[in-house]
Amino acid sequence: MVARVASIALLLLVVSGAVQAQNVIYVDQNASLTPHDGSSWCNAFLTLDEALDASTGGFTIKVADGTYIPDTAGLADPCMATFTMVSGVSVQGGYAGCGAPDPNVRDFDLYETTLSGSIGDPVDLWDNCYHVVTSLNCDSQTVLDGFRINDGRGGIGNYDFPHTAGADLYILGGELQIKQCVIRSEGRGFPLVSVEADISIDQCLFEYNRFSVAYHADSSVSYSNSVFRNNGGVAISSYRTDLTINHCDFHANIPFGGGEGGAIRHWGEGGSAYINDSTFTNNGEGSLAGGAIYLGGGLPKEIRNCTFTDNVTNGDGGGAIVAADAVISNCRFERNRATWGSGGAVWSPADITGCEFIGNSAGEGGAVSIPGFGLGGARVDHCTFINNSSDSWGGGCGVYKQAYRNQPLYILRKFSEMGRSFQQALLC
Repeated sequence: MVARVASIALLLLVVSGAVQAQNVIYVDQNASLTPHDGSSWCNAFLTLDEALDASTGGFTIKVADGTYIPDTAGLADPCMATFTMVSGVSVQGGYAGCGAPDPNVRDFDLYETTLSGSIGDPVDLWDNCYHVVTSLNCDSQTVLDGFRINDGRGGIGNYDFPHTAGADLYILGGELQIKQCVIRSEGRGFPLVSVEADISIDQCLFEYNRFSVAYHADSSVSYSNSVFRNNGGVAISSYRTDLTINHCDFHANIPFGGGEGGAIRHWGEGGSAYINDSTFTNNGEGSLAGGAIYLGGGLPKEIRNCTFTDNVTNGDGGGAIVAADAVISNCRFERNRATWGSGGAVWSPADITGCEFIGNSAGEGGAVSIPGFGLGGARVDHCTFINNSSDSWGGGCGVYKQAYRNQPLYILRKFSEMGRSFQQALLC
């Protein structure tokens, strides 16, 4: 009896291993053995499209280093070619592949795996794919992990929706997890677009994109442990979206054409914005308002435990932040400036608590400018102001307020409540 139980257990183990092996599909341009059926690294499919066609929910596709382009066969317009994600499938890049001492070694830098939209002349963006990767109504187990994605065409020479944006990654409906990816795009429009989707982005790098980076509409989006740097447009633009940012870094993002917000622009009635434990440096050169962050509309907004350094706006105000009725707590603002406008660091009727303002400057309100509107008056509580400066009102401590409809400004613990005249400034 014991021997029989042991035999059954061994059989189940073997069957389980076989099923698990069958649920992994391999892709490697350098696979050396035939048939190329995806069954092992050296019998791997040569193209990613073949693996996607052979997969279904619960499968994992492992892709070795190399550059992969979508299949254009049978398409009247080759630019319509795209890698279409399969619901419930995890697609993973960065493997050593066939011929390596251990083909399962994974190193994203050593074994770069690139998904490219360059299907024609390598120096001509006009004949590239509209979207390198497309995800349509996939489920929550769908994953894109460990790829460099570039060379999508987006809106270059094309104004037909949805091909005007989403050059590298276009997500319509459903859910998608994006992990450990690098996106660089010369295409016009936003390389990453989601519409009515629920997506998470973790440990990704967005750099040297020629224009703005990500656009989200009517979506739920979470970014974590990711970096946005040296992009020629706003890093994240979201409309009527629930946006969460955790542990991210935004550096030297410049809004294309001088728009609002160098790092984040969030607007529209509905949605929310929660920004936590993130850093913002040197964003916003040439921006109209909110050098780092612009939060419009009546949506809930919270900014906590963030640092803002050397951000700038050349427009109306808010060297670091422009926001309506926000909660800003435990943040540090240093050397931010509104060159011509108000609020070297912050322009907002906000609840500001436990923040430090050091060396910020503006035309009015070297650190903070509080406009004459808001849902219940502004509050500044347990904040420190050092060496902030302005050309007129609100230098020194750096708080300036315009009164409107008798909205009060409360400065607690350290200062008394302000008066209610047309122009009010804290000078100390």
